[in-house]
Amino acid sequence: MVTKETAANVHAWHQRALRWLLMRPATPRTIAILSLLLVLFAGLGGSVQAQELTSEYSIKAAFLFNFARFVEWPSEMMARSSALNLCIFGHDPFHGELERVIREKTISNRPLVGRRISAPGDARACHIVFVSAADKAKVREVLTAVRDTSCLTVGEDAEFARSGGMITFVIEDDKIRFDINLGSAEAARLKISAKVLSVARAVRVAPAKD
Repeated sequence: MVTKETAANVHAWHQRALRWLLMRPATPRTIAILSLLLVLFAGLGGSVQAQELTSEYSIKAAFLFNFARFVEWPSEMMARSSALNLCIFGHDPFHGELERVIREKTISNRPLVGRRISAPGDARACHIVFVSAADKAKVREVLTAVRDTSCLTVGEDAEFARSGGMITFVIEDDKIRFDINLGSAEAARLKISAKVLSVARAVRVAPAKD
């Protein structure tokens, strides 16, 4: 059985390792280390719950940052803004955690900007939009609004996945994992790195039907 003291030590190690990786450029070596870290973290077993290691949304914020690192957008989408816009639609469960993770970070010399949006149409200006389970009633509106854009859509509800959302967080055996709808991402002309695909719980090839 893993004790709370052990869980705290694992948490501290994970946070230090993650901070070190976030400060490094996305070289093949750091990508490989990050992938290993995610696999090991996802595989921590039994009685160590995700909430004991770090808050659920600290982990999800780190995932969002790394999705931004390992996704390639088409040139016309990148031309719309000098920054990479990471948006939270509606309810914000991160409580500043996403802003903390991306503060002073850049990707390909572009600063990362956290935005909160309230209207589905506002997501069209986002490179990534996160829709929490609290806003599941608005999922279809958000996905419809960005259908002809190259916005990476991320959610955490079964309805999000059924509606064609691209990345869906899931809790499995008290661990935070994610599923990828690769068909939806490719339809939006997004290229998701094989490194991200390799640590996904499941990868769906065909887009979900309306």
